[in-house]
Amino acid sequence: MQAIVDFFAFRTFVSLDVLRVVYALGAIGMPMLAWAFWLWLDRFALWRSMRGVSASAVRRVVPKRWRVISVLLFLLCFFCM
Repeated sequence: MQAIVDFFAFRTFVSLDVLRVVYALGAIGMPMLAWAFWLWLDRFALWRSMRGVSASAVRRVVPKRWRVISVLLFLLCFFCM
């Protein structure tokens, strides 16, 4: 039983130092990579036009109240994470 606990606590195969470094790279690197990918996509006119068309379609279809509720729900889930 202790071997299973050690495996799921990352004490058996991965040292804590490696785990901390990988966690930090993921926590800092993933948002930066997503931002860089967004900037790279923004260079293309097709992407900008698709983004504008989809935003206007969402504004037409989804009422403002539900858009605000969805943003507030996202923020609540983000801050309670």
